[in-house]
Amino acid sequence: MKRILSILVVTFLFSCNNNETQKQKQLETWNERVEDYDSLLDQKANLSDPIDIYKLKNLNGLNITSGVVTHSETKDLCVQGESLGFYGFYFLVDETIGKPFGVLRIHNSDEDWSFDSKNEKFAEIILESNRVSVWDSIHVGLSEKKLKDFIGDRFHYKKGTMIYSELDSYEGIFTILNDTINKLTIKNNCKK
Repeated sequence: MKRILSILVVTFLFSCNNNETQKQKQLETWNERVEDYDSLLDQKANLSDPIDIYKLKNLNGLNITSGVVTHSETKDLCVQGESLGFYGFYFLVDETIGKPFGVLRIHNSDEDWSFDSKNEKFAEIILESNRVSVWDSIHVGLSEKKLKDFIGDRFHYKKGTMIYSELDSYEGIFTILNDTINKLTIKNNCKK
């Protein structure tokens, strides 16, 4: 009888310890899921730059002409932590048709212009073709519904054929025709 009682006590203690281990594992799994969810929310709440300037400039089938933005045009442009330097632009030209389909404006903190500069920061992009996407998914030809899914609960409104949206530290202006994006402009939000 003592032996049976001892076995029952050991079994009970082992099962209690096993339940504690399982509860601890469940709690760790839950905490990991909460952290993953929080990081997804942070990613959605803080959009990265709409495009990678260096990848764009080296895209196959793309010709680029460049220049310096005039002083009067710079009043609508801004870059966080802007230092000395200048605003420049790149006309994006599709080689197959030989026609510009967009403009990229950047701020360059270098003293002199260089196509290979690593000190360019995004200021604005205007696109009239699906040749290039911003945030790897938003492009001319995308449906209005998919655009609104991307915008989510961020501030936006539609007036006529235009949708304006605040996209974290960026502003988006989208021309919608036949329920699709016909033209888009993404630029830094100078108020944030």
